[in-house]
Amino acid sequence: MSESKNVQPVSELELAALSSAAMPSIQVRGIRGAMQSSDSGQWLSLVDALGDSWLSWAPAHAWSDKKEERFVRTTDFLKDAQADRKLPFETPVLEGEIRRNGGGTVMVFRHPGGAALTNENLSVAGLLPKSLGSSLAALHELEATQFARICGQYADAERTRRALKQLVDRHVSAIPARLRSRWLDALSEDSLWVFQPVPLHGSLCSQDVYVAPGGAVLGIFGFDSAAVGDPAQDMAWLMLYASDAFLSSFESAYALARKSPDLHVLARATLLAELETLRWYARGVACEDREWRRAGVQALRDMDSEIGDHRLVPKRQEVVEIAFTVEEEPLMRLQQTEPGTGSGPRSRWQAQETEVIVPSAQSPRRIGLGGTQETAEDQEHATGAYDPFPHQSARSAGTHPTGAEPTWDSDQTGSIEVP
Repeated sequence: MSESKNVQPVSELELAALSSAAMPSIQVRGIRGAMQSSDSGQWLSLVDALGDSWLSWAPAHAWSDKKEERFVRTTDFLKDAQADRKLPFETPVLEGEIRRNGGGTVMVFRHPGGAALTNENLSVAGLLPKSLGSSLAALHELEATQFARICGQYADAERTRRALKQLVDRHVSAIPARLRSRWLDALSEDSLWVFQPVPLHGSLCSQDVYVAPGGAVLGIFGFDSAAVGDPAQDMAWLMLYASDAFLSSFESAYALARKSPDLHVLARATLLAELETLRWYARGVACEDREWRRAGVQALRDMDSEIGDHRLVPKRQEVVEIAFTVEEEPLMRLQQTEPGTGSGPRSRWQAQETEVIVPSAQSPRRIGLGGTQETAEDQEHATGAYDPFPHQSARSAGTHPTGAEPTWDSDQTGSIEVP
């Protein structure tokens, strides 16, 4: 059974009024900036009579008591980590909440400062990619076992890989052959799937990150989909919007701040970003919406045309083995000629040498997906597994898909729920 269901959005004035009711001790005097909307819900910055700033959040879905308890425990853990100077940014600390009529909750947090990140900020390098890279690395370096117990969600490399392979196999007829080969090659490459599960935000997008005017990350909010899993999950959104210069700076800062190297984290992030188009198509299939399915097939074809023959994993060259008999091998060593003579068994051996090419750790080629985001209801396993991309989850599965862009979501994660 799902832990959440969609609720109706609220207006700015309604959200401000509910925030005042949730925090009777403050007197809301104004709204700072426009209300921000993301897959996780609606966010509004408020100013009280003393000039202090607050952040009000109306989640896009009503939570069960179990989910709300997990969120509070997770934010408490993050608050302690920040107090211990393990995190260089502010995290959400719940100051007040109130139930909405008809379901849903409004939560109020102290504002971290700065302004919410936009996708346009991801086009240039500077302080921002370095600060974001080191911030995510600090989050991913937190103790994973304890975090998994708190948030209740965990997925290791094999479960993640197996679930993605099942997703591709289930909708193989809709995927162009060249694109299918690209994905299956990446899923078959063992070296790509060597990583330690880490604490994750779980649904990270631009609106969750608050930055100073100079580009320093001041706060990361949300965490309602926190989990332990593939670190690439917190980077997949960057693969759609960030420039090459931004990604290069981000990757360097992230790798420098991590204790253990993960050479293929951006390759997996690219794969996860691309597979969101397939998940979007899969939701149309589940809704039995022909127009949605038709749009999904076209999106997959467009992606195939844009990517072309580029591969996530370089193709290995054939390795030729040369074997010698017991009698031949000593003779070969004795009859080696001087280099460059062009005669003798040594020359023949040199002519038969074959170079072995191994996959490069270089960052993969990325693609950009056009369009606007599409919403769909979060589908959860009967096992209680979490969505690896729920900043895309708990949305209306019946939303019309025309002109929409695939969003982070997964109904097949291979994850398990930690009791």
